[in-house]
Amino acid sequence: MNATPVPTPASGPAHPSAAPAAGGPATGLSPAAALEAWAAAELGTLRDSGLFKAERVIVTPQGAQVRLADGRSAINLCANNYLGLSSHPAVVAA
Repeated sequence: MNATPVPTPASGPAHPSAAPAAGGPATGLSPAAALEAWAAAELGTLRDSGLFKAERVIVTPQGAQVRLADGRSAINLCANNYLGLSSHPAVVAA
């Protein structure tokens, strides 16, 4: 699978014409399959370039400190919910 190059500041953002092919009889892919193939290629390019960031899975209610799926704990400063308000009983009941 050929991957689309990642835009650099010198080349600017990807042009809308760089979007995935629509699929259909000419490509042998449905539009959904063409989009999935394009997205997989883009993600592969990001991984190969060292630009892919995997999200950490949080397994506890969000607060200032959370537990991750791998068992580690982390200080939660990167979410809008670092105060833990999304798990407040009044919010949960609403």
